[in-house]
Amino acid sequence: MAKFTVLRPIEYNQVLYMPQGPTDVVRAKSADNGGDIPVDASGAIELDAAVAETFTGSQIAPFAAETPAAKRPKR
Repeated sequence: MAKFTVLRPIEYNQVLYMPQGPTDVVRAKSADNGGDIPVDASGAIELDAAVAETFTGSQIAPFAAETPAAKRPKR
């Protein structure tokens, strides 16, 4: 499985994945069945390549192993 960055909220396998950031929300209503589901605000999701292809509209992006700050040379 590959790791992806969550760019926009998505629901997958009864979990709402949110972009990384502070949030007080730990439960949300499922768009699928209206039940309560957990919220993951870590900003990351692991998916098979075939499943990742089904997400469109800039919902996810390949996970960058290094942050931009880590790529800059130190002074």
